[in-house]
Amino acid sequence: MKTQLLLVSLIVTMLGHASASTADIAVIINHDNDIASLSKEDLKRIYTGSVSKFSNGMPIYLSDLKKKDPSRAEFYQKVTGKSAKKMIRHWRKKLFSGEGIPPKENKNAKRMMAWVSDLDGAIGYMDASLVDDSVRIILIIK
Repeated sequence: MKTQLLLVSLIVTMLGHASASTADIAVIINHDNDIASLSKEDLKRIYTGSVSKFSNGMPIYLSDLKKKDPSRAEFYQKVTGKSAKKMIRHWRKKLFSGEGIPPKENKNAKRMMAWVSDLDGAIGYMDASLVDDSVRIILIIK
């Protein structure tokens, strides 16, 4: 009986972690940014530093979640095809070569939304279920 209970608990825990790692990720921008849409390819160019302005000419200010946030790893894997660790190295190279400034790190989704809502040109990402109306969702990554 104890073995069965332990097995059921383990399965429930694993399912919980599996569903958490497949949450939709919302890409958010400031309400004052009037761009209509972004493709996943646009987002890849933005988060790899290939472009520094939105299509409307507004400067881009990148934001990341903290290093240990599971949404960060999932975001980079789905958008750039690289791990979050590889993207840290990528941004370090850009910073030291003078080619770009790494994303600002926010410790949680609430801080991410506050930062994005306060800065024209800001862009970030987070678990879609946590987004409120202080920011605008420009893309959902499944």
